[in-house]
Amino acid sequence: MGIAMICSAVSTMLSLLLYYDQECLADTPATIWFENMRAAMETLISNFAFYPIFLVVGYVGFTADKWRRWMVNCHGIQGKLHSIGLVCGTSFTSPPTMEQRKLLYDIYRLGNAVHALTYQSVSPTLSTLGLDEFVDKLNLLTDQELENLWKYERKIRDAVVGLLSNRICILASADNFSVRFQHIFPSVDGLRGITADHHDEFVRDNPNMYNSLTFTVVNVLLSFIVVFYPFTLLVIAPPSFNKALPCFQVATFFGTFLMLFSYRTAFAIITKLRNPFSWTKDRIEVDALMASTDLNLFTQLRLSFTDNEGYIYSDEDKSPKENSMKKNEKIIKDRDSFRKSIDSSGSINDIIGDQPEEEETKDRQSTRHEIGDQRKERYRKSRGINLFGNQEQLVDLSAIREN
Repeated sequence: MGIAMICSAVSTMLSLLLYYDQECLADTPATIWFENMRAAMETLISNFAFYPIFLVVGYVGFTADKWRRWMVNCHGIQGKLHSIGLVCGTSFTSPPTMEQRKLLYDIYRLGNAVHALTYQSVSPTLSTLGLDEFVDKLNLLTDQELENLWKYERKIRDAVVGLLSNRICILASADNFSVRFQHIFPSVDGLRGITADHHDEFVRDNPNMYNSLTFTVVNVLLSFIVVFYPFTLLVIAPPSFNKALPCFQVATFFGTFLMLFSYRTAFAIITKLRNPFSWTKDRIEVDALMASTDLNLFTQLRLSFTDNEGYIYSDEDKSPKENSMKKNEKIIKDRDSFRKSIDSSGSINDIIGDQPEEEETKDRQSTRHEIGDQRKERYRKSRGINLFGNQEQLVDLSAIREN
């Protein structure tokens, strides 16, 4: 606004000079030159303005898209942590042991530690905390873990992701955990990658040459506006025409102010959107994201801590030992039923009897075929399937039950 007022003052001085100097109002060579210069300045500004506008619009669009990517990344980090908590807390086929509950607590605090370390530099709450306060104040790390993490000062977040992966790997190796580690690892690996993207976005910018060109071209245009607008927006009128503000050049003031304001606010938006976690109106509230994730992990990882039927455990997959016993019982039961079916039609020796050796061989083969056909028929009926040639057709299971 100060520059606009200065430009308006210059324009006012030119207006008074031209009005009171009668020679300037005549068609003298100086007057003609002045009018031609005004037209040339106006044409120069209008033709040149397109290029800086094009550069500024592109830069503002790039930073706005970058802000949106940051927001999506924040929600993606939440999603990865929630997925890990969901799988680890709801994959038990029998009540978790005390050791497994300790592992679930480790997953809870290490998951929150990864989240907090990701946003430590941009969080108003965590930016003032040191790594040792993650042990003493936040209780997200242990003394032994901190002792090991000091070795990886510049990659502490990745090291904590490794500790989280270690706890999940141990939990997934248990007999009563139905999901193997290779099925959970993509979520852990995705968490490592998406947390790294958060920090990478700070250095993913336009080339320095593009940024320098944009600032240079826009500043040149603004210089042209400051120098030329007192001439191109000059309105010559008698002082008595505007009694409230005599000689005040309204067009020069507002024209200069609007042009300067538009370009300077565009640069201000670019500066603010480069870091969406700074203290601005549209900043991303990372503390709210961490609080939501903490509550979600606490809920999901404790779902199996119940003695009622609110959480249902599998009765068939409690442990490999029980699975083996059930399979052996099934094999013995099938074998007994098969023997009973053969005994009901007579033993093989009774069917064959005392016959000559050649006839006995033929009768034995035919008997085997008959017994085999009987087995196949019983198997087909038990499966609810009847074979007609090469086609399979479903039969009525109720009729089979009656038979």
